[in-house]
Amino acid sequence: MGVCALFGLDAVKWNNESLHGLKGLLVSPLLGIFLAAVFAAIGGIGIAFGLWLYSKFRPLNLRIVEDNPA
Repeated sequence: MGVCALFGLDAVKWNNESLHGLKGLLVSPLLGIFLAAVFAAIGGIGIAFGLWLYSKFRPLNLRIVEDNPA
């Protein structure tokens, strides 16, 4: 999206304002990192909650298998 903004397309928006040129190219990776962090946080919270809820109904057992190289 940053490359598209570099060439003048309305691909990157910040505060409902389109960013063009070098500014759009520089802001797009920051927006991508921010969105990835938000989705990772939401997904991690959902997975943690799901595992917690699952453990309330069935016990979670961990089995450790040692690898003995010969």
